[in-house]
Amino acid sequence: MLFGLVVVFPLHFTIQSAFKRRERALEYFSLFKGRLMALYYSINIAEDLTPEKKQEGTNLLKRVSDQVAQQLEAREGSYELTQRKLNEVYTFIQANLEELSKRNVIKMIRYMSDVTDSTTYLITSITHHRTIAGLRFYSIFFILVFPFLHAPILLSRLEGLVSIPVFYVLAGVVSILLVTLNNFQTMIEYPFDPKGVDNVKLKEFKLDV
Repeated sequence: MLFGLVVVFPLHFTIQSAFKRRERALEYFSLFKGRLMALYYSINIAEDLTPEKKQEGTNLLKRVSDQVAQQLEAREGSYELTQRKLNEVYTFIQANLEELSKRNVIKMIRYMSDVTDSTTYLITSITHHRTIAGLRFYSIFFILVFPFLHAPILLSRLEGLVSIPVFYVLAGVVSILLVTLNNFQTMIEYPFDPKGVDNVKLKEFKLDV
């Protein structure tokens, strides 16, 4: 009961929370790239836009994509930089209202709204708001304390049944497993840096056109 309350429960909760954040990040990244592609197609199907204007619009979208990936990789939580890139896209749309059809512009504004929603979550929410700090401290504290409680309990239950070296091995194995799980949770806590094997591959979500 003690093991479950002070070690297993907080570890399970923090790891589950980190995985949910990772999965939701993938959903928002898919929405982000999908809407950028929709904006790209909306710009390039406009018959009245010159090739130069189409290339300009494409470059602006690429800058948005690169900016988001760069901020997430560097753990830069300021949304202002991304907002500037989005404002440039909006300015481009506004400056070419005559060349873009009214129906096309309405769709593009809706796509812009989805891009803003997804980037706000990815940059602001995930970077600044992660697993509850108090629960993580609680988990780490009892992982460090538990071996000192675990060894005497093993000794009282198994004394005379197994040799003394086995107690050291059991206590060491349990400690290593708990610390490994805690390190695993720490690695997936922020799923955008290039350190972890299971982290989000940012390059796959860039606008590559």
